[in-house]
Amino acid sequence: LHTALLYQKAFTLFFSRLDFTRPTAAPRARGFRLAAIIALPLYLALLIYLSLIPVVPGSAEISDKVLHFVAYGGLTALAAAAWPKTRLLILFLILSAAGALLEFAQGALNLGRMASIQDQIANMGGIAMALAIWIFLVWIKTTVLKKS
Repeated sequence: LHTALLYQKAFTLFFSRLDFTRPTAAPRARGFRLAAIIALPLYLALLIYLSLIPVVPGSAEISDKVLHFVAYGGLTALAAAAWPKTRLLILFLILSAAGALLEFAQGALNLGRMASIQDQIANMGGIAMALAIWIFLVWIKTTVLKKS
């Protein structure tokens, strides 16, 4: 019973502090942010390239939905680290729009690829999961680690 109350208190504390309209209050480590700022355009260029080439190398072994989920999760992690003061909802909308634009381009450019709503759902799932992990890490940094 004591453990259940502890989990309930932690759950309530965590979710009461979530505000998707506020900035992430991310870590202020300049080196970490600088690395993300440098890596983000490179990662984005690679993502665009892999999204628009006819066949992604090695994609036969792994579900393409998993690849979309992981790729957009990584993009989101870099974007959140590069722009720590950006509101999470804005970040979600921008990255989701970028994914939708690339899906549209796959279908419109006749490169042997098809646009897929399931791929876009996987993109948005990866974005949401990365933001949830980011929120949790920021919560740990700002709440749990400050108390110790």
